[in-house]
Amino acid sequence: MRLVLLFIKVWTVFVAVMLLFGCSKKAGSGRFEPLGRYMRQQDQLTAGYLHGDAAQARKSLGQLMQYYQDPKTKLLTDTARAQSIYQTYCRLFMLETRTGNEAGAEAALAKAREWQLQFYKLANASDKDIADLNKKFTPEYIQAMVDERDKRQNRGELPQYAQAIPK
Repeated sequence: MRLVLLFIKVWTVFVAVMLLFGCSKKAGSGRFEPLGRYMRQQDQLTAGYLHGDAAQARKSLGQLMQYYQDPKTKLLTDTARAQSIYQTYCRLFMLETRTGNEAGAEAALAKAREWQLQFYKLANASDKDIADLNKKFTPEYIQAMVDERDKRQNRGELPQYAQAIPK
Protein backbone atom coordinates (compact mmCIF):
# COMPACT_ATOMS: atom_id res chain seq x y z
CA MET A 1 0.00 0.00 0.00
CA ARG A 2 2.87 2.38 0.81
CA LEU A 3 4.37 1.66 -2.56
CA VAL A 4 1.12 2.56 -4.32
CA LEU A 5 0.84 5.84 -2.38
CA LEU A 6 4.45 6.70 -3.20
CA PHE A 7 3.84 5.96 -6.86
CA ILE A 8 0.73 8.20 -6.89
CA LYS A 9 2.65 11.06 -5.25
CA VAL A 10 5.57 10.75 -7.68
CA TRP A 11 3.20 10.54 -10.65
CA THR A 12 1.27 13.62 -9.45
CA VAL A 13 4.48 15.62 -9.10
CA PHE A 14 5.64 14.47 -12.54
CA VAL A 15 2.36 15.49 -14.19
CA ALA A 16 2.41 18.87 -12.41
CA VAL A 17 5.98 19.57 -13.58
CA MET A 18 5.12 18.58 -17.15
CA LEU A 19 2.09 20.82 -17.15
CA LEU A 20 4.02 23.76 -15.77
CA PHE A 21 7.18 23.49 -17.84
CA GLY A 22 6.90 20.91 -20.58
CA CYS A 23 3.62 21.89 -22.15
CA SER A 24 3.84 25.66 -22.27
CA LYS A 25 3.76 27.32 -25.68
CA LYS A 26 6.96 29.15 -24.88
CA ALA A 27 8.91 25.96 -24.11
CA GLY A 28 8.85 24.62 -27.68
CA SER A 29 8.34 27.97 -29.38
CA GLY A 30 7.65 26.28 -32.73
CA ARG A 31 11.07 24.68 -32.93
CA PHE A 32 9.77 21.68 -34.91
CA GLU A 33 7.15 23.55 -36.94
CA PRO A 34 9.27 23.77 -40.14
CA LEU A 35 9.98 20.03 -39.96
CA GLY A 36 6.27 19.33 -39.53
CA ARG A 37 5.40 21.52 -42.54
CA TYR A 38 8.07 19.77 -44.63
CA MET A 39 6.82 16.32 -43.68
CA ARG A 40 3.17 17.23 -44.32
CA GLN A 41 4.01 18.63 -47.77
CA GLN A 42 6.11 15.60 -48.67
CA ASP A 43 3.39 13.22 -47.41
CA GLN A 44 0.68 15.06 -49.35
CA LEU A 45 2.63 14.91 -52.61
CA THR A 46 3.60 11.27 -52.04
CA ALA A 47 -0.06 10.42 -51.38
CA GLY A 48 -0.95 11.82 -54.80
CA TYR A 49 1.60 9.48 -56.31
CA LEU A 50 0.54 6.43 -54.31
CA HIS A 51 -3.24 6.86 -54.59
CA GLY A 52 -3.78 8.63 -57.90
CA ASP A 53 -4.08 7.48 -61.47
CA ALA A 54 -1.05 7.72 -63.78
CA ALA A 55 -1.64 11.41 -64.56
CA GLN A 56 -1.96 12.33 -60.88
CA ALA A 57 1.06 10.20 -59.98
CA ARG A 58 3.14 11.91 -62.69
CA LYS A 59 1.99 15.35 -61.51
CA SER A 60 2.78 14.53 -57.87
CA LEU A 61 6.27 13.29 -58.76
CA GLY A 62 6.92 16.49 -60.71
CA GLN A 63 5.78 18.56 -57.75
CA LEU A 64 7.95 16.50 -55.39
CA MET A 65 11.01 17.15 -57.57
CA GLN A 66 10.25 20.88 -57.64
CA TYR A 67 9.78 20.85 -53.88
CA TYR A 68 13.07 19.05 -53.27
CA GLN A 69 14.93 21.45 -55.59
CA ASP A 70 13.34 24.60 -54.16
CA PRO A 71 15.95 26.62 -52.23
CA LYS A 72 13.26 27.42 -49.65
CA THR A 73 13.19 23.72 -48.69
CA LYS A 74 16.09 24.17 -46.29
CA LEU A 75 15.54 21.09 -44.17
CA LEU A 76 17.37 18.84 -46.60
CA THR A 77 21.13 18.50 -46.65
CA ASP A 78 22.65 18.50 -50.13
CA THR A 79 23.14 14.75 -49.85
CA ALA A 80 19.54 14.12 -48.74
CA ARG A 81 18.26 16.44 -51.47
CA ALA A 82 20.21 14.57 -54.18
CA GLN A 83 19.04 11.21 -52.83
CA SER A 84 15.39 12.33 -52.68
CA ILE A 85 15.50 13.65 -56.24
CA TYR A 86 17.26 10.55 -57.57
CA GLN A 87 14.71 8.26 -55.90
CA THR A 88 11.84 10.36 -57.25
CA TYR A 89 13.24 10.09 -60.79
CA CYS A 90 13.43 6.32 -60.26
CA ARG A 91 9.72 6.34 -59.41
CA LEU A 92 9.04 8.42 -62.52
CA PHE A 93 11.07 5.97 -64.61
CA MET A 94 8.90 3.10 -63.38
CA LEU A 95 5.69 5.05 -63.97
CA GLU A 96 6.71 5.90 -67.54
CA THR A 97 7.88 2.33 -68.17
CA ARG A 98 4.65 0.83 -66.86
CA THR A 99 2.48 3.22 -68.86
CA GLY A 100 4.42 2.58 -72.09
CA ASN A 101 5.98 6.03 -72.45
CA GLU A 102 9.44 4.97 -73.66
CA ALA A 103 10.71 8.51 -74.29
CA GLY A 104 9.58 9.62 -70.83
CA ALA A 105 11.15 6.54 -69.26
CA GLU A 106 14.50 7.17 -70.97
CA ALA A 107 14.47 10.83 -69.91
CA ALA A 108 13.63 9.89 -66.31
CA LEU A 109 16.35 7.22 -66.28
CA ALA A 110 18.95 9.72 -67.51
CA LYS A 111 17.95 12.18 -64.77
CA ALA A 112 17.94 9.42 -62.15
CA ARG A 113 21.49 8.48 -63.15
CA GLU A 114 22.58 12.13 -63.06
CA TRP A 115 21.18 12.66 -59.55
CA GLN A 116 22.43 9.27 -58.38
CA LEU A 117 25.97 10.25 -59.40
CA GLN A 118 25.60 13.58 -57.60
CA PHE A 119 24.33 11.76 -54.50
CA TYR A 120 27.29 9.35 -54.51
CA LYS A 121 29.77 12.19 -54.93
CA LEU A 122 28.20 14.15 -52.08
CA ALA A 123 28.32 10.99 -49.96
CA ASN A 124 32.08 10.79 -50.72
CA ALA A 125 31.85 7.43 -52.49
CA SER A 126 35.06 6.34 -54.21
CA ASP A 127 35.24 6.15 -58.01
CA LYS A 128 35.41 2.35 -57.76
CA ASP A 129 32.31 2.26 -55.54
CA ILE A 130 30.47 4.55 -57.95
CA ALA A 131 31.41 2.33 -60.90
CA ASP A 132 30.28 -0.80 -59.02
CA LEU A 133 26.98 0.82 -58.03
CA ASN A 134 26.35 2.03 -61.59
CA LYS A 135 26.71 -1.56 -62.87
CA LYS A 136 23.89 -2.59 -60.51
CA PHE A 137 21.67 0.33 -61.56
CA THR A 138 19.61 -1.61 -64.11
CA PRO A 139 15.89 -1.28 -64.87
CA GLU A 140 15.33 -4.50 -62.88
CA TYR A 141 17.21 -3.09 -59.90
CA ILE A 142 15.25 0.17 -60.12
CA GLN A 143 11.94 -1.71 -60.26
CA ALA A 144 12.83 -3.79 -57.20
CA MET A 145 13.94 -0.67 -55.29
CA VAL A 146 10.88 1.39 -56.26
CA ASP A 147 8.41 -1.43 -55.64
CA GLU A 148 9.86 -2.14 -52.21
CA ARG A 149 9.75 1.54 -51.25
CA ASP A 150 6.23 1.99 -52.60
CA LYS A 151 4.93 -1.08 -50.78
CA ARG A 152 6.56 0.07 -47.57
CA GLN A 153 4.78 3.42 -47.84
CA ASN A 154 1.47 1.99 -49.09
CA ARG A 155 0.55 -0.87 -46.73
CA GLY A 156 2.17 -3.55 -48.87
CA GLU A 157 0.54 -2.44 -52.13
CA LEU A 158 1.92 -0.95 -55.32
CA PRO A 159 0.68 2.55 -56.21
CA GLN A 160 -2.87 2.79 -57.52
CA TYR A 161 -1.74 3.61 -61.08
CA ALA A 162 0.35 0.39 -61.19
CA GLN A 163 -2.52 -1.72 -59.86
CA ALA A 164 -4.81 -0.34 -62.58
CA ILE A 165 -2.52 -1.45 -65.45
CA PRO A 166 -3.76 -4.71 -66.97
CA LYS A 167 -1.24 -7.53 -66.65
